[in-house]
Amino acid sequence: MHRHIMCRLSGDGRERGLSHGRQLSSEIASLYQRYISHGHGIVPGSTEEADLLRRAEGYWPGIRQWNEDLAQELVGIAEGADLELAKVLVLNCYDEFGLDPADGPSGHCTGVILGSEVTKSGAVLIGQNWDIPRWYEPCVLFHIAEAAGQPEAFILSHPGIVGGPGMNQHIALCWMTVLPTDSSVGIPGSLLTRNALSMTTVDDALGAIVETNRATGQNLFLADGRRAVNLETTGDVHNLTEVATTWAHTNHYKASELQALEVPGEPIWSSKSRMTRMEALLAEARAAFDADRVFEMLRDHDGFPGSICEHQEGDNEAETLASILMAPGEGRLLVSFGPPCATEPVEMTLQPIGSSVI
Repeated sequence: MHRHIMCRLSGDGRERGLSHGRQLSSEIASLYQRYISHGHGIVPGSTEEADLLRRAEGYWPGIRQWNEDLAQELVGIAEGADLELAKVLVLNCYDEFGLDPADGPSGHCTGVILGSEVTKSGAVLIGQNWDIPRWYEPCVLFHIAEAAGQPEAFILSHPGIVGGPGMNQHIALCWMTVLPTDSSVGIPGSLLTRNALSMTTVDDALGAIVETNRATGQNLFLADGRRAVNLETTGDVHNLTEVATTWAHTNHYKASELQALEVPGEPIWSSKSRMTRMEALLAEARAAFDADRVFEMLRDHDGFPGSICEHQEGDNEAETLASILMAPGEGRLLVSFGPPCATEPVEMTLQPIGSSVI
């Protein structure tokens, strides 16, 4: 049985963080312990743990200077959970610290964009499988209330971690991990995605990402009701693609100019085979896409265990812990907790603003 938690947050950054920390204090502490032991092989209280915490603290001055509201949310999480701030920083640097190719298979994700030209409703759909080691459970669906000019939003994440795929009243975002070689101390991806989901237009969200001192790279989908884009980033470089029809992405760069900045080989297991399979499923489609058709693709087991729908198997620790599909122009978000082949999605709604489909 796959665990998940619904967590509602409201107020300014500090208030959201305190509520987050208090509601999920035991889950946050437990995830941190699993992260250092399973993710890094670190013994609690060891010099290796102290080194990791010092490394995380190196990100803090830049985070505070960049976005005080989100910085205060992290402070609030630590205070509410009665945990050191550095440990909360470690959790929010999980892509930056936890995806060393030498460690073997880690998080994998497969995403898809369906442009307005190919959907039954005429509205953009974006979605993905959220594939990550099973010890990251429970998944948390944060419901963030509208406040201080920031829109209401749903964000899929984990205890203590502020960012992930999600949707606000204007735009939606998906996130697939990639591994560039130009990573450095900067703003972690979890905070970048969270900040992007405080924006009200695709262009503003793009600007918030490409103009920031990124710690590492991400592949992101951003969409409103009519427009969808794919943004590939490294620490320093980015490539933007406007998507009118269909698009698939996994965990390697598609833009040739970014491939030279990627860790050599296939550092995230099965990325290229999952991409090939999803592109084949998109090409085979004979009718316009709707939510049922998208979830059918996200359930695909071709090439198992390296399939789109992943299950913990042998040395492969990753599993599809959730699947998410968003129609931002309609204010609809569907999420299944656990592999989509075994769980039915539940629907959440927001009142879309400024991008509804006529």
